[in-house]
Amino acid sequence: MRKTMIRLMGLVIGMIAFFTSTDVFAQKVAVIDSRKILESMPEYKEVQKKLDSIATVWRKEIDSLYRVIDQKWRQYRDERHLLTEQMRKQKEQEIIELEKMVRRKQREYFGPDGQFAKKQRELMEPINEKVYNAVRTVARRLRYGIVLDKATGPTVYFVESRYDITDEVIQELEKSKSGSSK
Repeated sequence: MRKTMIRLMGLVIGMIAFFTSTDVFAQKVAVIDSRKILESMPEYKEVQKKLDSIATVWRKEIDSLYRVIDQKWRQYRDERHLLTEQMRKQKEQEIIELEKMVRRKQREYFGPDGQFAKKQRELMEPINEKVYNAVRTVARRLRYGIVLDKATGPTVYFVESRYDITDEVIQELEKSKSGSSK
């Protein structure tokens, strides 16, 4: 037990010595708000409109199929007492199979690897690349070694505004847009 504690203390002291002696802590850190950057881009707004349009069409299709299922269940309940046991089971099985088909279609459209996710990745790839290049350009120009995104989660709890380069990234994107439209 004592040997384990000594080894653990040695490991901790070694890690502290390693990290304080390297350049890890010497890096300048900047922060961006990717949500604000994306919302400042007209092409992002266009992609969102396209995606919303696609999702609306597919949601309407799915909703329509669920209404059909609901109607079939109501009809079945109303006629159930007139059917034989075998006919009831057959009708129930038909409706259950229809429900399974609709759930499959819903996953096909909106699942993690569904058509919507694929379309979103396809349409967002050039925008994400543009943002990455602008962030890299600004970070190199201002000599930041690390750039964190405060929009992507709870990884940043406090940031001095002087480290936020979001507006500079937006300006870089606007500069590159005006340069490419010449």
